[in-house]
Amino acid sequence: MKTLRTERLILRAFKESDYDDLYEFLSQLENDEFEGYPGITYENGREHLKYRLGSEEFYAIELADTGKVIGNIYCGNRDFEAKKVGYIVNKRYQRKGYACEALSAVIRQAFAEGATACSRNVIRETPLRGSFWKRPG
Repeated sequence: MKTLRTERLILRAFKESDYDDLYEFLSQLENDEFEGYPGITYENGREHLKYRLGSEEFYAIELADTGKVIGNIYCGNRDFEAKKVGYIVNKRYQRKGYACEALSAVIRQAFAEGATACSRNVIRETPLRGSFWKRPG
């Protein structure tokens, strides 16, 4: 996985030391209707880190100025060189443009590496979740 940099972010592979930050943003979604993590605890949450460690499909979203991991981007392989993308951002860091900045960089990289298309799943459109996809670029 190639590490990507934007103005404010570093997008990179997950590391063991990311666990507290990962647990912080995943536990906020325990009862989320869109991407829930029911029953997540500090102890069993390590399975989610193991799943992300060494994966070529998950980028950690790290703040360049502090080193805090505030979310993740999923960019998974599909048929015909296509990619499926998704993201989670810590609720304390939402509405600051981080998701847009991170997804734009990951999607650009996917196309530079030969992807033919990028898509996403939408369970139900909400004003916040849908606004990114309407932006140009």
